[in-house]
This record gives sequence, structure tokens and C-alpha cells, in this order.
Amino acid sequence: MPVRSFASGSDAPVSELDPWHAISAAVSRTDDDRAPWHPEERITVDEALAASVRTALRPGAPADLALCGVDPRTANGAELRTMPVRATLLGGRVTHSS
Repeated sequence: MPVRSFASGSDAPVSELDPWHAISAAVSRTDDDRAPWHPEERITVDEALAASVRTALRPGAPADLALCGVDPRTANGAELRTMPVRATLLGGRVTHSS
């Protein structure tokens, strides 16, 4: 199935600015243990991740990256909402490391 192209965002200040909350909501369609709201609107983790980035990686270009403590592709909704970020790079420079 081809990946749909769309941009993800928040309804700030109503919703969290944390992108992992938006990814979790898009994938699980719930924010707790309740049944999903409109489960037919779920998207895959790959689609949610693609929707949350601005550009693709290119050889030789500086990168903005997040190194996650859990593989998002195997994480459930709760794990996505509390995704541990081990390191971040901004323009190819380490800006956070745990």
C-alpha cells in the first residue's frame, strides 16, 4: 500500500505539543485505555512518522535527528506517548544526550 502524504500538527494550546502524543493518537486513535475513537481513521506508524517530519535525509546534508530509546515501529500507543529520546541532533550537531 502506498504511503499517503499529509502534514501532521497539533491543536495547540488545546493539545500537547509533544510530537509523540500526536503520533500515538494517529496510530492508536485513543490517549488512554479506552477503545479507539473512529478506528477506521488510524494510520500506520510509518505514515505518522513521515507526517511529522519536514524533509527527508540527503547524503552530505546536515541532519536533524532523534535517537529513540524504543523502536517506534514496535511500540504501542502508551509507549509512543512516553517515547524516551536518548539523543537529538540539530543541523548535524548533538543538542541533547542522555
